This record gives sequence, structure tokens and C-alpha cells, in this order.
Amino acid sequence: MIRPALILVALACAFRPESLRAAAPDALDLQAAVAGLQPGAVLELPPGVHRLPATGWRLAGLRGVIIDGHGATLIAGSREATSLQIDGCDGLTIRNLRIDYDPLPFTQGDVASVDAQTGTITVRLHAGYPGSEAAASTGGFFTDARLQLFDRDTPTLKPGAPDYGVASLEPAGERTVRVAFPKWQTGLDLIAVGDRVTLSSRAAEGVSIRNSREVTLEDVTIFAAPNVAIVARSCETGGTFRRVRVIPGPPPEGATQPRLISACADGLNIANTRQGPVIEQCEFAYQADDAINLHGAMIPVLKWIDDRSFLSVLPWRNNRLEVITRTGDTIRFLDPPSYEVVGAANIVKIEKTPEPVEPWLERVGKTWEMLKVNPESVTFYRVTLNQRATGVQAGGFCEIPATSASGFIIRDTYCHDHRGRGFRLMASDGLVLNNRFERIKGCAISLGAEFSYWREAGWSRNLVVSDNQIRDVGQGMNIRMPDSYTIGAISIMARTDAGAAPAFPGNENIVLEGNLIDGCSVAGISISNAHNVRVNRNTIRNVNQDASGEAGRARGLSTTQPISIIRAEATLSDNLVP
Repeated sequence: MIRPALILVALACAFRPESLRAAAPDALDLQAAVAGLQPGAVLELPPGVHRLPATGWRLAGLRGVIIDGHGATLIAGSREATSLQIDGCDGLTIRNLRIDYDPLPFTQGDVASVDAQTGTITVRLHAGYPGSEAAASTGGFFTDARLQLFDRDTPTLKPGAPDYGVASLEPAGERTVRVAFPKWQTGLDLIAVGDRVTLSSRAAEGVSIRNSREVTLEDVTIFAAPNVAIVARSCETGGTFRRVRVIPGPPPEGATQPRLISACADGLNIANTRQGPVIEQCEFAYQADDAINLHGAMIPVLKWIDDRSFLSVLPWRNNRLEVITRTGDTIRFLDPPSYEVVGAANIVKIEKTPEPVEPWLERVGKTWEMLKVNPESVTFYRVTLNQRATGVQAGGFCEIPATSASGFIIRDTYCHDHRGRGFRLMASDGLVLNNRFERIKGCAISLGAEFSYWREAGWSRNLVVSDNQIRDVGQGMNIRMPDSYTIGAISIMARTDAGAAPAFPGNENIVLEGNLIDGCSVAGISISNAHNVRVNRNTIRNVNQDASGEAGRARGLSTTQPISIIRAEATLSDNLVP
């Protein structure tokens, strides 16, 4: 009997390297290669380019297995397929792999004309890139297409541009598409003939890690992803990511222009996980949203069933709160619009419960207004507590801190040239050390919850942000708007309901020290909704480049100071500021 560790070694001897190119997609049966792997097996892929199965490569129930790609490239053939689907694994290590999509999950081109009166442009698509079908909605939770605006001469996002939504895409001639913008869209005057743009919408995740623990990705490069490049949900541990790169791949066949983006959403998004990740020496570049996002779920109190249990809901079925929570976990009740913690209890049990969807569908839609809610995915939970939550009424929300990917380390990682923020951290008990941020549309680091809109928890505590280098961030328009709530290159914040909500200092025990901030449209450091914050030995220069003071005005956060402290308590010492 051939040992599992030798299966692909034997296969490698059977093929010459040229037979493993993408032109021969059936040369290697990757799904068969993992079938029956025993704990501790080492699976070695032969070098070359290997087509993935049509539905992606499913890695389920593997224990202590190592998959070594030896530099191989795995090609997914559809933007509706997740390339690697890791589910129920323990101690799985994947190393020395590259992942790409063919056809690409986005398209790009040059602006051929601009019609300001109708709010439309035409885009002549670059040779070798897909047609507009690559940006068409797949009918998922996020249905809208997005446009990214790049400089015509350099592969950088155009400074000052907002985030662009797309209302419709229509053919307008050979390899030309007409793009119509929503009525609310601003920044159309910044689009000029000759600018380069990308068109994309969100489809399948690139790499999915679910219901697993101690998964390690090492020396893995992701050249493209139809959505988030790497997502982890409902895991015991957030995993280890060492020298993982999310960067644009080489031009496709027939192309003369370089790729402009990598992933169509975040680089790495980890949520509803009991232990945070270790992220070291990684690179996130040109993705269409944040580099790293750590958070937990907010759940609403729909109604009280009895004195110690209430009905709640989530609009998707893959968070598995009933699995990831433990008896004794703290649940904290939050009262809008400030999301003040108004009570706490311990969880006895969370269990799925059948409930008619129709009576609650309007409430679910208003709670998660950014989603196209699918009634078949709505999941109801009965939450049982150890004691009565006195004074907590139906209509509020809760957070469960134990499931917010806390206890994380992010160090020696480089984020550059992308939309969104660098690190978007809604977790606690973490270290953010010696990272670099350059040319980002949003802020470099935000600490604190997205209570409204995204409904991502929670309040952040016990964090150290030290020795990071931040240059030329806040380059987009959105961070400068009156409704902005991240008005510093490093922002301690809470996204509460619209307007200047009453302050609640839910973020606490945070240290910002030894950071270099050189170049930002808004403040260097912004602190709100926090207490016991120490700001020491930071060097700040070339900030508040937009001197209008409009950023954050609608939320009562407007400032022209290099370090802003509003509705918060912080101590400052030995900072070098203008």
C-alpha cells in the first residue's frame, strides 16, 4: 500500500512538467489526492500549473496534514468557485503555493468618454481581460458592482477619488462598456479620458477556512480572488499566516497591460473565531477593500422568550454561533445609538431554533441594510442566559467578546495601494507591531467596532500598536467626508448610528507608541469613544493635508490637530508633532 505522503510523488514521476500546465487541466486529480489521507501525512504537489476541480478543492477533516506545493500554481476556473475550501481541519499546513483564477474575476480598461450630464462613462476594455460579465452580479449578499479609479500613467489609485458604485453595465461597442453610476455618486469630475479603471463585484471567496483549528498558510501567494482573498469563520483559532501575499498576478494571455487589482474585497477577514490569528511577514496590495479585518458578530434581541432567554437572528447560515460559543461566555447588551454596554450575563446555551421568517424579514433587512437578504439563509437562535438581564429591552443588540478573534498578533506586514483601510480591528488583547502602510485610500489602522451598518463587533480592549510606519494614507475622498468616523491615520473609534451619538468609552487600555506617521489627509491620530489610552513617542508629520476640517463634522469629530482626542480620555507624552 502506498503511504499517503507518497501519492503525489508517484504522480509527479508519471508526468513531464509540460504536461502539468493549465493546458492539460485533467493531468492531476487533486480531489482524489486528498481522499483518505491519514493524520500526519505529507502531500507533495509536483511543480507546475494545475487546474482545480470545477467547484474548487475541498480539504475536509484533515488532521496534522502538510500540503507542500513546491511553488505550484493552482488555477480556479470560475469566480463562483472558492479555490480552497478548508472545513473541519485540525493542524493543517499549506505551504509553497500560488493561487489564481482563469478567467479573472474582474475586468479593467481605459476611460474612453465621460458624460457628466447623464452620469455615465464608457470604458474600452484592455486586451486579454474578460468582458463586463466579470463584474456582473452573481445574486449573492453583496449585489452591486464597483469601479476603482487608477491613474493613467502609474499603477496607483487616483488620489482624492471616492469609492465608486455602479448602477448598470451595458455594451457600447466592440470591447467597450457603458458604466452608469448611482444618483448619489460623487467624484465624477475626477474621472478623465485615459484614466484606467477596474470593474468587479463580489462572488465566491478565494480561500475559505471554516470550523477548523490551527490552520497554517505559509509562503502562499494569491494573485486573484472573486471576493475576500482569505476568509475564516467559526474556527477555534484564527490560524497562522506567514509570508502570505495577496498581490496582482501576471497579465493574462494576450494582455499588454498589467493587472490593476488582486482580490475583489478584503485581503484577510477573520470573524466569529475564539482565538485571533498570528499574521507575520505578509503583504496585501491592490485588493478592493481592507487588508485585514478581525471582528465578531452583533446579534439583535428580537424578543424575550422568557426571563432568561431571547430570540435572535443572523442573515446568513455559516456563522454557527451554536458551535463557536461556550457555556459561561459573557454576552454584553448594547443600547443604540451609542451602543453603551447596559448589561451583561453568561451564556448557558445558544441553539438554532425554527421560526417563521416572514414576520421578521423587514427587521432583518433594516438591520443589515447593505445586504440582499436571502430568506432561505436567515438563521434564528434561542439564547439562554444564566440570569435575567434586568432592564434590557427587545430592539437592542449584543456582542460576545469571546468570539471576536481576540488574542491576535500582526507584525512585519506590508499593506499598500488599496481601497479601504489597512487593519480594521474590532478584536481585543492584540499586538500590532512593526508593520508598513503606504498609499491607502482609508486610514492605516482603525480600532473599534462597526456597530451600525456592517454590524460587526466589538469594543476593543488591551491593545498595543507599536513601531509601525505609515506613509501617504487617507488618500481617498470618503475619509474626508462629514460622516467619516476614522479621521486619523490611526483611529480609535466606534461607528454608531448617524450623527454625533452620545459618547460611551467602550474602547479601553490601548497603547499607541513609537509609530511614524508621515502623510495623511486627516489627523495623525484620532481617539474617540475610549478611555485609558496612552500615546507615547510617536512621530507625526505632513498630516491634515485637507485643511477644511470637514472630516467627521457630522459626527462631532472635526479637527485640524495632529492628535485629536474627542469624547475620550488619553494621556500623551514625548510625541514629535508639528
